[in-house]
Amino acid sequence: IIHDKDDEVINIVDTDWYKSMQPSLTPGKALRVYRENAGLTQEALGAKVGGVPRQHISGMETGRRTIGKEMAKRLAIALNTSPLKFIQI
Repeated sequence: IIHDKDDEVINIVDTDWYKSMQPSLTPGKALRVYRENAGLTQEALGAKVGGVPRQHISGMETGRRTIGKEMAKRLAIALNTSPLKFIQI
C-alpha cells in the first residue's frame, strides 16, 4: 500500500507502475514487494511462516534460494496473497 499526493491509500497491485513491472518480477522480487507492502522485516516474515531464518528469506528474495510449493503456500498465507506469486512458471 502506498500513499499518493492526496493521502489516499492505494493498493500497489492496482497501480500502473506495478502492472508494467509485474511481467519482469521474479518470485524473489515479488516476495520482497509483498513483504515490504505488509510492513514486515525479513526476520518477522520468517517467524510468521514457521521459524524460517532471516538469511533464508533474504536468499529467496535475491534468488539464491528457490521457493518451493510448500514455502510458497506458507508465504501466501502470511502475506494474504496467492502462492502463484512466488512460483516461477
